Amino acid sequence: MTATAAAGPAGVVAYLAALAGQAPAGQLLELRHRRPGGGMGQRFFDVARPAAAAAEIAVLGDTNDVYVGAALRARREGTRAAVAGGWVLWVDCDDAGAVGALAAFQPAAAMVVRSSARGVHAYWPLTAPLGAEDLERANRRLAGALGACQSAVTGAAAVLRPPETLNFKHDPPARVTLERFTGERFETAELLARLPELPQPAAAVRVPAADFAGDPLRAIAPAVYVEALTGRAPGRDGKIACPLHKDRTPSFHVYETAEEGWYCFGC
Repeated sequence: MTATAAAGPAGVVAYLAALAGQAPAGQLLELRHRRPGGGMGQRFFDVARPAAAAAEIAVLGDTNDVYVGAALRARREGTRAAVAGGWVLWVDCDDAGAVGALAAFQPAAAMVVRSSARGVHAYWPLTAPLGAEDLERANRRLAGALGACQSAVTGAAAVLRPPETLNFKHDPPARVTLERFTGERFETAELLARLPELPQPAAAVRVPAADFAGDPLRAIAPAVYVEALTGRAPGRDGKIACPLHKDRTPSFHVYETAEEGWYCFGC
């Protein structure tokens, strides 16, 4: 992949400006950094000030793992509920197969950040923003087409490593670089027309509640029961990675009531 943008601070500003799109002032870029002693720090910058965010990345990037929200925030929170919208689609290609598929994919990503010796993050800037739900669905379709990660990195609140920082998961730390930047933006419909639809989940088979009448275990909340059985606590979306098979995208759904119980859509 050929670099078509300046490296260094100018490349970081270009990267952030691509994420910001044409969003109005007041929407926010989120920066996170992993503190050396543990825990994450958070900082927010108005989309109108990408150079200020780039300067902060430069300060933090040589001593901390630094991440940037790929979608913009409406307020100073890193949650999905705080996502204002996204001006890019993205994928995390973390193995040779996905990187090879990315190289052959058309239209080619307009922005590629190498995050390690084996992995890259690829971005397709958009001409108009997408809301959180549409953004996540499109990201999952991209990831499925490329054999890329479909974990939380496809979520609207995902954070990814910006260029000109260090990846401290490696020893020695790996330099994160901007490998490609063309300045292009894409129509969402043009991109989605090239992608397969997501497979429909199999219909859940429910055991009638009457079969368990009088069972004292039904008094235990499914989330508590599942965590006790598997050692895995359901997330806010009520999902865990199924312990019975390889499950890169959590497919084990834990429902709120004992009557609903739980079900793995991947088994």
